[in-house]
Amino acid sequence: MASAQVTSGRWEGATIVVLEIGYTGNHSDRGTTQSVSDALKQYVGSTYTVKYHANGGNGSMDDQKFDMDSTVPLYGNRFTRTGYQFSGWNTKKDGSGTQYSDYNPIYNIANAGEVVDLYAQWTPNTYTVYFYSGGTGSGGGSSRSFTYDQAQNLPNPADVGISSINGTFTSWNTEYDGSGTSYQAGQSVKNLTADEYGSIYLYAQWKTTHTVHFRAYNATPEYFEDQRVADGDSATKPTDPVRPGFVFRGWTTGNSDDSSLYDFSTPVTEDVWLYALWDSYPYTIHYDANGGTGTMPDQNVASDPSVNTATLKSNEFNYNGRVFTGWNTKRDGTGTAYKENTSYAKLNITAANQIITLYAQWTTAKVKTIDAVTVKCAYSACYPVLPNEVKIHLSDGSTVVENVDWNKDQLDAIIDKGQSGLHLGDVFYIDSTSIVGFLNQRIRAKIVASDTIAPSLQGLDTVAARTNDTSFDTMYGINAIDDNDGDVTRNIKVSGNFDISKTGDYQLTYTVKDAAGNEATGNRTIHVTDDNIATITFNPNGGIGSMSPQTVTTDGSYQIFRSTKFTRVHYNLESWNTKADGSGKRYNAYGDWLENSDVPSNGKITLYAQWEHATYTVMFYPNLPNDSGIGIVNSQNIKYDEYEKLAGNTCMDPGYTFIGWNTEKDGSGTSYSDEQQVKNIYDKYGYSITLYAQWKANKYTVQFNANGGTGTMPSQTLTYDKNERLNRSTFKAPAGKMITGWNTKADGTGTGYDYCAPVKNLLTSGSITLYAWYSPIRYSSISVQTPPKKPRIRQAKRSIRQDLWYLRYRTMAILCNYQGASTRFLSRT
Repeated sequence: MASAQVTSGRWEGATIVVLEIGYTGNHSDRGTTQSVSDALKQYVGSTYTVKYHANGGNGSMDDQKFDMDSTVPLYGNRFTRTGYQFSGWNTKKDGSGTQYSDYNPIYNIANAGEVVDLYAQWTPNTYTVYFYSGGTGSGGGSSRSFTYDQAQNLPNPADVGISSINGTFTSWNTEYDGSGTSYQAGQSVKNLTADEYGSIYLYAQWKTTHTVHFRAYNATPEYFEDQRVADGDSATKPTDPVRPGFVFRGWTTGNSDDSSLYDFSTPVTEDVWLYALWDSYPYTIHYDANGGTGTMPDQNVASDPSVNTATLKSNEFNYNGRVFTGWNTKRDGTGTAYKENTSYAKLNITAANQIITLYAQWTTAKVKTIDAVTVKCAYSACYPVLPNEVKIHLSDGSTVVENVDWNKDQLDAIIDKGQSGLHLGDVFYIDSTSIVGFLNQRIRAKIVASDTIAPSLQGLDTVAARTNDTSFDTMYGINAIDDNDGDVTRNIKVSGNFDISKTGDYQLTYTVKDAAGNEATGNRTIHVTDDNIATITFNPNGGIGSMSPQTVTTDGSYQIFRSTKFTRVHYNLESWNTKADGSGKRYNAYGDWLENSDVPSNGKITLYAQWEHATYTVMFYPNLPNDSGIGIVNSQNIKYDEYEKLAGNTCMDPGYTFIGWNTEKDGSGTSYSDEQQVKNIYDKYGYSITLYAQWKANKYTVQFNANGGTGTMPSQTLTYDKNERLNRSTFKAPAGKMITGWNTKADGTGTGYDYCAPVKNLLTSGSITLYAWYSPIRYSSISVQTPPKKPRIRQAKRSIRQDLWYLRYRTMAILCNYQGASTRFLSRT
C-alpha cells in the first residue's frame, strides 16, 4: 500500500491511499509526500469519464473523458424523444440532481478515475387543437392547448361555440369532409401530434336532422309532438294519444283509415308526418218500448277506424193513443234526448261492448202546426238550401224538432232551369216526402227567386283632405253599384267620427242596401293634413274602364293609389306617367312618393296608364314514345303580340329522332319546328298552350356476312320499335352445312337470332352486321305439315345430296313465307 498527502488543489489536506497491486521501484520511494496531481497521475490516472443516458429517449452517445484541472464543454445532445424537447442534463434521472445545459463547460466535476452519469432531461411539447364546424354547422375557431403525453377530454361542439340548426353532431374529424380520423366528444385523447407548437384541426361532423311530426287531431286534447331525428336513425314511438270512445291503433304516414302502420325501426331519411289511427269501441244499442208494445232488435255498432257514429233506428213500437217523440237515455225523459233515424257520434261510449239503452218517449198531444219553410235563391241561378229539420208544435203546447226529407225531383227541376228559365220573383214549391216520427204529416217549402247579391262598394281607398276645407265631402270618390238596382250610391250611409278641422287619420264606415235588403259594408281612411294635397285623375290611355279621382298629400310621403279598374286585352298595367307616351314623370303602379313640385299650381294632376305586354305560357311535354307519362319538362313565357323563338328541345329517346312540336299528342294539331319564331300561339282561352314533342322512329341497316359461305346478300333496312322478319338468306352454305341463324359475331359468341325470325331494335341507329351461322346437315326425317303449297319435286336425276338440298331450301322457304303454318322440320339426330 502507498499513500500520498494532498498538498494543493481541491483535495488539499486529504490523504490518498493507493493499494499496491504491482509496485515497482525502490523501497525507499514508498510513503513519500506528493502533490495530488502527481499522486493521481502516478497511482490513479489524470482523467474522469462522463457517461450520457437517453432517459426515455432514443439513440446513443459515446462516453466523454475529461482531463483533470481542465475546462471542457459537455457533448451536445444527440438523443431524441418523440413529443419532447431536450432541456439539459442532470445527475439524477428525475432531475433532482445537478443540472447542466447542453455544451455546458465543466471543470473537475469528478475525481480522476471516476464516472459521472448524466441523464437527458425532457420537456413535453405543447400543441394547439382548433375546433371548426364541417357540413351544415356554423361557428367555430375556438382552440384548446394540449401537452404531449397528457390526456385531455375533447369538448362538445356547444362548448366551443359550434352549432347546427339542421344537424345532429356525430363526431370530430381531422378532415372537413369526415374522411380523416374520428373522435367522439368527451373522448380522452393525447398525442394528436408530436410537433412542438403544432396545430391540429378538428371539424364537427353532422348528420342531417329530420323532423318527425306526430298529429292526432281527434285526440283529447289535440295531440301535437315533433321529434328531431338524425338522418338514418329511427324515430322513438311517443306516448299514445287518447280519444274518448276509441282505441288508439297506431301511427301511419297514409291519408286513409286503412293505411298501413308505421314501422318505428324504419331509418328516417326525410321529414315524416305521422297521423293517429283509431278503432272505435264496438257497442250495442238496446231499444226499450217504455210502455209501448212491439219489439225492436238490438243494434250492434261495429268498430270503425274513423267514427263511432250510429244512425238510430226509426221507432217500430206502438203506444195506443200516443205519439212517439224520440229516444232518451232515461225512462222519464230527463236524460239525453235523441231523434230517430238520425246519426250520432257521441253516445258516451267508454268501453268496448258497452250496452246503451234508449227509451221510447211518448206524448198524448196531437200535431197542431208545423213552422212554414220559405227559402230564397238567386234569380240568376237557383240552388235552394232547404232545412234538414222542421219545428212541430203539439196540442199540449210543447214543440219537437224532427228531420225532414224533401222531394228530390222537384228540387232538381228548379236547379235545372238555369238563368234563362228564372225571373226575379218567381215562386216554386217543394214538398216534403217524410217527417221523422210523423209519418202522416207533410209540409210544403216555398222557394222564391230573389235578389240575393249585395251591392258593390267602390272607391274605398285612402284619400287626403286639407284641414278646414269645408268643401270636402266624405263621399268623395265613393259609389255603389247593384246588379239589379243599378247605381245605389244614394243609399250609402256613412258612420264614424270625422273632424275636418283637426289633422289625423279618420276611419269611416260606409254601408249600403239594395231594394231587396242585401247589405254591403266597407271602411276607408281619410287623412286630414295641413300639407298640400293634390287631386289625381286616372286616364286609361288605351285601356277600358273607369276610376274615380283620388286626393293625396304631396308632402313627400308614400301614397297608395286606387286599385286600378282599367283593363286592356293582352296587357298588364306597368306604371303611371304624367305623359301619355311615357315621356313624363313615372310613378309605380300601386303607389309612389309625391312631392309638391310634382303637382301643377292648380293642385290637379293626370296620370296616364302605362301598359306592358302580358305573357302567355307555352308548356312543353316530351311525349316520349316509350314513356308518355312524363310531365312538363319545360315552360316558356312569351309576350302577347310579339315574335319570340320557341325554346329548343332538350329531350332524347333512344331509337327516335325529334321532328318538332304539335298541339296534339298524336300530331294531328298545329305543328311547329324546333326553335321556330312564333307569335300569339295561345289556346282558345288566350292564356297558355301545350306543345307535345313529335318523334320519328329511326331507320337502321342490317348487313349480312356469308361467314364462310359463298354468294352475296343485299342489306336490309329496319325501323326501330317495329317487329320485322330478317330476309331469307341468299348465301350458299359451306359443304355439308345449312344456315340455321345469324349472330352478331363471326365466332357465334355474340347475340344470336333464329333464321327468318322476327327481330326488333337490333340497334337505335346506324348499321349492324349479322354473320351467317351454320350447322351440319344431319336429318332423321323431313316433314312439312299444312303448308300453303306442296313443294313440287321435278322428276330428274339428282344425287341424294341434291335432293336433300332442294328439300331443305323448299322447307325453309315455306317456313319463312308462311306465318302461322304448323311446321316441323329439321329433326336433328
